[in-house]
Amino acid sequence: MHTERVSTPSAFSVRSTSNRRPALIAILALALAVTGWILTAGAAGAGTGAQAPDLAGVDGPPSGDFLVYLPLANSCQNLYFDDFGNPNSGWPADDVGSVLFQYLGGEYRLLMRNTNWWAGSTPGFDFTSYLLQASVRNPTAKDGSYGLLFGRKTGWVGFYTFEVGPDGSYVIWRYNGNGSWTPLDFGSSAAIKGGSASNLLAVERNGIGIRAWVNGVLLIDLNDGAHTGGLDVGVTATSFGEANLDVRFDNYTVLPIGCGLSSGEQLQLPTTGNPAVDLPDSSVIDAPMQR
Repeated sequence: MHTERVSTPSAFSVRSTSNRRPALIAILALALAVTGWILTAGAAGAGTGAQAPDLAGVDGPPSGDFLVYLPLANSCQNLYFDDFGNPNSGWPADDVGSVLFQYLGGEYRLLMRNTNWWAGSTPGFDFTSYLLQASVRNPTAKDGSYGLLFGRKTGWVGFYTFEVGPDGSYVIWRYNGNGSWTPLDFGSSAAIKGGSASNLLAVERNGIGIRAWVNGVLLIDLNDGAHTGGLDVGVTATSFGEANLDVRFDNYTVLPIGCGLSSGEQLQLPTTGNPAVDLPDSSVIDAPMQR
């Protein structure tokens, strides 16, 4: 694994795709008749002598070939998952002085040693439309913000962050690639647990749509098309007036659209994880906060 800092542009990606095929059903009329008999027999109970219906008078299917497509339950298999139990799972582990990026106790840590400093980290995986979520906590409850990074372009020339703070604040930032930041939406919410408590953050990126949740509560729903396509995901932290902001991440998960919070479902995380694929190069960035 090679850890790339912002001075060296990255040029790597892993595209995750999945294929789904609907069921092929032939002779629909016969299938419906048999299903009706099964339900009738079941309702009558065992030992009643229920017989299969006489199908002699049942019209068959129309002549010629035809297909019937039935809806299937959405398969919510993770596109990516890391519980950070394996320190070799592919995230940057590096001490750059101003920031310490490390695996620690089954979590991924960003220790912000400087005040008024910003940092980001990515394992280098890219996705197009997805639901991203992770648990994040600030064990020392120091002033700062932290959360999910997504839509990262090669070389850190553009990306978004969804960040929360221990005071209940939240914001989505867009980095514009020219040194400037644009707040797309912000506010405060009682859904955000304060102090050192853990919060479950989630972001859905679907085309130009961005939706964001904290602990299952939808806080942001907007459109922005500045950074779209197959782009990287990661984590972020920003220190304010206190040094040594300590941020921990766990159960980092990427799901298809329509799964988890984006469908109203309760996400069931696997008990073990880490991507079973060749890992791309990882990448980190840190700089004085200028927003």
